[in-house]
Amino acid sequence: ADPGKGGEPAAADPGKGGEPGKGGELPEPGKGPVVGAGLVGGRDKLPGLVARASLGRYIELAAKGGAMDGAELELNQELKAGVAGERVCVPVELLETLAPDPALEEFADAITSIPDKAPEVRAGVFVPRLFPSSVTARIAQVERVAAGEVTHLTLKSGATGNIVAKDGRQDAVEAAWEVEVAKPARLTARYAYRREDLAVLPQLDGRLRTDLNAALMSKLDGATLAGGYSQLSSNGIMATLQGEDTTPNVTLLDDNIVKANPAAADITAAYEALVASGLDGLYAESLSDSEYIVSPAFLRRLMTLGLPATERLLSEHLRSEGAMLSASQHVGTAALAVDQNVGLVCRKRGRLGACVVSIWPTIELIRDFVTKAAEGQVLLTAEMLIDVTVQRTANFNLLRSGSDD
Repeated sequence: ADPGKGGEPAAADPGKGGEPGKGGELPEPGKGPVVGAGLVGGRDKLPGLVARASLGRYIELAAKGGAMDGAELELNQELKAGVAGERVCVPVELLETLAPDPALEEFADAITSIPDKAPEVRAGVFVPRLFPSSVTARIAQVERVAAGEVTHLTLKSGATGNIVAKDGRQDAVEAAWEVEVAKPARLTARYAYRREDLAVLPQLDGRLRTDLNAALMSKLDGATLAGGYSQLSSNGIMATLQGEDTTPNVTLLDDNIVKANPAAADITAAYEALVASGLDGLYAESLSDSEYIVSPAFLRRLMTLGLPATERLLSEHLRSEGAMLSASQHVGTAALAVDQNVGLVCRKRGRLGACVVSIWPTIELIRDFVTKAAEGQVLLTAEMLIDVTVQRTANFNLLRSGSDD
């Protein structure tokens, strides 16, 4: 569907919330928000505007003020976003390949101070701490919402084809629906620094803003993958799969595979289980339709264990069959152990609509020099409104270390 025209959401299998409709009818009108209400984006000219716009220009506007112009003005007008006072709206599209770019209330704010040798620092020496890889964009459908709540319809069950005899008939079957409503929850990050430090290090403001944006995108990946946030409609893909307790969506790897020196039979069984988790014939017709996102510790294990029949590493076998294989800090723990999540498999055929990440409508950069003016401090805040809904769990498979005995 074209999100710029408030189109229909992608149909999906079981989600959460709402009661199935009867007799193939849609849920009763007037009982919830309009389907796809107020979605913005999907215009033909948008990619060109994103390519021309500069994140550094947005940061400069937030830091120094002034009227927006050029590609940044065109992009914000296209997305129906704008600049109001000290609140600069940054389109999320600019952050997908993020890189460094030249009422009074008391908070528990820690002050960011410059290092002792900061006067010797020159522009270009800063090293960012986060490099968001946009896992969310690879495994979920990202939708921009202009305003309001958004209703997603999930087709739970319906008709199947049938070949009938001459003069035979096919009875109508009931289509069952479930409703998932995306509601905004606030994702935010914040810094505070002293005016004296800014005078010594003029690049401080811009670099902290870049880091705030990276922090938001990294947390968005974590909320989509692992979950753990009750404010969101769905508790992340992995937490949803684990909570459903449905065997088809959870692969238990024998506990010997995470221990030192597993037997040849255990290695073979683990590889067969990994292949089966990424190949179901519907949402993945081959391993090239699947992406494996695993914990760093588990990926290291796959890169050291060889399949006995070929002596090639398990990671090489998966990649040679076309599967994408990568590690994420949001999956698993630092060390392998029994009975823990070690990875997520995304079967990508029909991926759009299986998990939807809604964003209202841009990231905002807020520079507050009033609240802490008496202390000579400046507060930098980046925030965005998001929600995550998992609507078709059959597109995903949870990898866990443990025994199914």
